[in-house]
Amino acid sequence: MPGGTDIVYPQGCRPINEELGSDELIRRLKTLAHTLQGMGQDEGMYQQYIPLALHIAEDHFLSHESKDVQLLIACCIADVLRVYAPEAPYKDPDQVKTIFLFLIKQLNGLKDPKDPAFKRYFYLLENLAYVKSFNMCFELEDSQEIFCALFSLMFKIVNDEHSGKVKSFMLDVLCPLITESDILSHELLDIILMNIVDPQKTQRKNAYLLAKELIVKTNDTLEPYIQNFKIRKEALTGLAMIYKMSLEPKSKMPGGTDIVYPQGCRPINEELGSDELIRRLKVRSIRVKIH
Repeated sequence: MPGGTDIVYPQGCRPINEELGSDELIRRLKTLAHTLQGMGQDEGMYQQYIPLALHIAEDHFLSHESKDVQLLIACCIADVLRVYAPEAPYKDPDQVKTIFLFLIKQLNGLKDPKDPAFKRYFYLLENLAYVKSFNMCFELEDSQEIFCALFSLMFKIVNDEHSGKVKSFMLDVLCPLITESDILSHELLDIILMNIVDPQKTQRKNAYLLAKELIVKTNDTLEPYIQNFKIRKEALTGLAMIYKMSLEPKSKMPGGTDIVYPQGCRPINEELGSDELIRRLKVRSIRVKIH
């Protein structure tokens, strides 16, 4: 889409396009970002700017060589999501995925509060938290991939230099992706829980505290997933045991008739499907706890 005649810009904003040099593009984006920040949420007032919203999300801006350009584009897109919420102008699933992976990449800038651009990175985080922008990804087929990338980043970058406000906004971004989601993948649960056990618990104190607070805030939603997680871990342990037994010499491995199972428990072996194995291990686990 050309950056001139077909796109309406807010008053005082000049056209942006890929032919501009970085310095000039940054100047124009700063003006546009400032203007978008001053806009309230759309009540049909800003429909004329939808072509502009689509324009700033084009690949050549998202992949621009200048980090400052990318950050300003991210802030502009975040404001677009806020202004048009809940009906964002981005409809194509592939584009939505690209945009949110781009926003996650920009949030990496939060890692250094001493960075001169930190205020913009903080504004980006605050804005995304304010309107729960990432909730838009729920309808995507690859939503869990996006959420795994986001959660991994937050746990990776949180550190001693972050204020309580920064950590609070991190939680404001993450919590709704658990409490308002219909599904939580094993991969995402792993990413959360690995931060509350060693070695992460002792080596990454801030990640541990963030994960702990996240679990407390989302406990009602997480509890059944954590129970299934425990069962799955038991199943994996059982599979490992069976595999190890299958590698032992026949003279050392007891036959099926020699293995005594608790009352009500059915035999487990390497030929069972994963679902049936989990069911049998679950019964075994419950009976072990009872006794």
